[in-house]
Amino acid sequence: ETQYSAWKAQGGNQKGQTLNLNTLMKQSTSKLNSWEGSIQTVFTKGTLGYAALFPMGRCPFTHGSLDARINAYSALETAIGSTVGLATVKTSVHSYWQQLHDARAAQQGVKVGTSTASSALDTAVNAAMTQMWVNLCKLIAATPLQTDLIAPFFDLEAIRNGLQTIY
Repeated sequence: ETQYSAWKAQGGNQKGQTLNLNTLMKQSTSKLNSWEGSIQTVFTKGTLGYAALFPMGRCPFTHGSLDARINAYSALETAIGSTVGLATVKTSVHSYWQQLHDARAAQQGVKVGTSTASSALDTAVNAAMTQMWVNLCKLIAATPLQTDLIAPFFDLEAIRNGLQTIY
């Protein structure tokens, strides 16, 4: 029961961290719109400076793996560099990237925790089932012709008629 409770709690934690990350990712379009407007006051769209910041347009921010999209914000921050007119944008990009980075790290951390809890639960279930099998064998050995003594401990109907699919 302890292992099951830990596994259920960890699954809920993982779901919460994933929701947090997804919520942050949904903000990306409005963030990019805001930054792009500020960037275009310094580098008009189609100029060398603008192309240096968005060499592939918005594609790296909207397509690809989650980690690649998160890293696109770090790349934008680096590309802005020390451009004086974009200091505020750079700070905002860094802040957003940091939030995404931290949320992703938290999500990845709880995924490992969920996997660990799942393994612990599997081990506990297997140990319980093994012990129940041993107990059944001992009861049968001790009272081979008295199934009425075994019935309170095991569902004999299910044991006799259930389809064996594992062993």
